[in-house]
Amino acid sequence: MDELTKLINETQRLMLRIEKLQQKVKPLADQVTWNKQRIKQLMGKSKIRAHRTEIAHVYLTHKERPVIEDYGKFIAYVKRQNAWDMLARSCNASAVKERLEAGKKVSGISIMESDTINFRKA
Repeated sequence: MDELTKLINETQRLMLRIEKLQQKVKPLADQVTWNKQRIKQLMGKSKIRAHRTEIAHVYLTHKERPVIEDYGKFIAYVKRQNAWDMLARSCNASAVKERLEAGKKVSGISIMESDTINFRKA
């Protein structure tokens, strides 16, 4: 058996083992998620920002982040104020792909190529 075949078979076996372990762990992960949500509720309700137990220290932090509610108004503001630093430097890849496939030219976009491998059960 050549190296490529050995690596593919070994990787598939490992992925199957991981999948089985994830199925066993899922109920535990779900309980952890529920517990964290409840801890957040209890700490927020009591205005507790930190709590220590014999095995854990928990800190509740509050963050605020901007959310665009009206994209048109936001873009108009950016243009008026020359505030281009407020925009993230990314694009919606599927929207660009649709336009390119429809034969439209999208200014300022180049295509980066990469290779990925996908495994499926045999």
